[in-house]
Amino acid sequence: MNGWEGESVGGTISGRYEYYPRVKVKALVPSQGPSVGGTVVTVMLDGRIGGQDGIGEWLCVFGDSRSNGQLNVSSPDESSVACNLPPSVPSTVSVQVRRPSGQKLPGGLRFEYVLQARLISVSPSHGGAGGGSRVTITGEGIGREGLKCWFGGKAVEGEGVQWISSSLIVCSVCRVEKDSVVALKVDWSGFILPDTLFYTVITPFVRSIEGTYADIQGIDTLQVLTGDDVVYEQWLDFVKTCSLQIKPSRIFTGQRSIITISGLLSQKSLYRCRINNISSPIRYKNGHFVSFVPSISDFEGRNPFEVYDSIYDYQVGITSIEISASPRISFIYPCRGPVHGGIAIEVHGEHFFSPKMRIGNALLNSKLLSSSLIGCILPPVDIPGMYQLQIEFAENIEIFNHSKTFMFEDSPTIMSIQPNQMVHDTVGKILTVFGENFNSNLICIFGNISALALSSPSSSILQCSVPSLKVGVLSFSISFTGLLNPDVQHVPLIVESNRLRIVSVYPTILNSGHQTNLVLLKLHPIGTMSNGELFCVANDTEFSKASLLNTTVILCEILPFLEGQLKISVCHRRTCGSFNDAVVSVIPPMAIHQVLPSLGPIGGAPPMPMGRAYLRLSLHGNDRLVGSLPVEFVAEPMITMIQPTNVLLSSGNRPVVTVYGNYFIDTEMMLCRFGQRQTVRGQ
Repeated sequence: MNGWEGESVGGTISGRYEYYPRVKVKALVPSQGPSVGGTVVTVMLDGRIGGQDGIGEWLCVFGDSRSNGQLNVSSPDESSVACNLPPSVPSTVSVQVRRPSGQKLPGGLRFEYVLQARLISVSPSHGGAGGGSRVTITGEGIGREGLKCWFGGKAVEGEGVQWISSSLIVCSVCRVEKDSVVALKVDWSGFILPDTLFYTVITPFVRSIEGTYADIQGIDTLQVLTGDDVVYEQWLDFVKTCSLQIKPSRIFTGQRSIITISGLLSQKSLYRCRINNISSPIRYKNGHFVSFVPSISDFEGRNPFEVYDSIYDYQVGITSIEISASPRISFIYPCRGPVHGGIAIEVHGEHFFSPKMRIGNALLNSKLLSSSLIGCILPPVDIPGMYQLQIEFAENIEIFNHSKTFMFEDSPTIMSIQPNQMVHDTVGKILTVFGENFNSNLICIFGNISALALSSPSSSILQCSVPSLKVGVLSFSISFTGLLNPDVQHVPLIVESNRLRIVSVYPTILNSGHQTNLVLLKLHPIGTMSNGELFCVANDTEFSKASLLNTTVILCEILPFLEGQLKISVCHRRTCGSFNDAVVSVIPPMAIHQVLPSLGPIGGAPPMPMGRAYLRLSLHGNDRLVGSLPVEFVAEPMITMIQPTNVLLSSGNRPVVTVYGNYFIDTEMMLCRFGQRQTVRGQ
């Protein structure tokens, strides 16, 4: 607040004046409108309007277009300018407001031009005169702000109009005249859309009421209203809607089904059930409501199962039922297995939805792999024979082609295998298994490597193709195609390397005095090797050719060496690094100087003919001759009599006994024995 003062003839005069904040624009209502223009846009001002602002015309500028404005002052601090919206192309433009003096008010506002709005349809297009219902109006380019729905001369606005999108609004219907057709228009921020829709007002007429089932029980009032007007009213005795349970909850196409229904309240009423458009009667039998549903060829999926009164045709309860294509087993692989179980089988078919399988009274450990494949592990059975493998359902469902036969057989027994020893790289070689209870559905298991059996000539012979194996002693077994049972019989299979290996050497002692020593070596394996491919090596330095005597033995010529240990190796085409070695002993040369005795009986061990023979000496395990000397073989001496036949022994008396006989040759080599202890040389 400020003041002023001055002087006059009569004295001093004074006055007061007041400063106010600067006026500026603060909002647009609405902020969007049709591109054809013609609507009124209100610019809200912030600040106090001066006295001069009410004189003259205000100016509104929308982008590059101008229009006249009308100042409206509701109070000193609340004012606005109403602008006529000029036409423009669809776009967003800036908005300016200018005083009559030409001064531009500060503040940045923007206005959005949208396409020309139009109405297309209303749904429902008819209703009662009491109002209260809602209609949906479709169109194009309808703005959000300032909407009104006009039913004839009555407007609905505010919460009665809901803007969903630029093409959809919902309006509440107001009370209108009965039995008339009302023009329905939409007002958008003062712009009446050019299209007119029509809403027909009708009066409902109740002809009859069918069914007295509801979520309530007892006598209550039934009223029919259109908006807020009650057009019909009647007292009814309601029966509570039934809560239905059905078994089975799934049926299959292409076959008849028996459905048990529980939850129905009256045993005397006549009921029917309906699945889509297929209806069948319901009978009360043995304490249960039962319906025999005819064959259904389609409607796969979840469908409504409705129970209704067969006389009045009103619904008494509803639930749902699953309709599926009937599952079918095509084949089982393998179709036979051992009585001890434990093997994996595959059940092939179509339309599988449950993984449960049963053999006899035993449920299988099974898994649903796809709608056409179930994997199972067989259980053990007590007796061999044919068993039914069937799909197990959670409810008592009768379907066709849901089982196949499976043969349980005695477990195979291995007695022997031929060969039981082989080389590791003999891939494709045939291994013959001898035993009992063999068939064509067996696999041969080499350690942890499985191979299908080639054939089964009989129940006691099985042939397997040998895969690539590692060197060592493997556990060989056979089993039915599928998982290996831990109790299956195992036999050892020896797998050897295909590299040359010295098995034995002969002789083990050599004589250093001979110019050449011959050594026999037993090898494994020689295979298809030929002369000229094998060499013998002594102490890793001296090579000599080896001669093949047969498929397992070679002969090596070894040059003389000094005394001591001699290492002998075998090389294939002069490659020696990977073969085993054999060790023999080399001893100095030996000679025979004397044989004692040089005379002996022909009845020795072994017996010899009478005459002279030569005693020859060689090393053990070697035919090389060390030396020889003659030995005389004579007939064995024979005693015919002795004289005297008795003697008297006394001190200092040594009697002489004379022996008579044949073939006495050298008395120096003969001894006389008296009893068991005394022996004297003969003369």
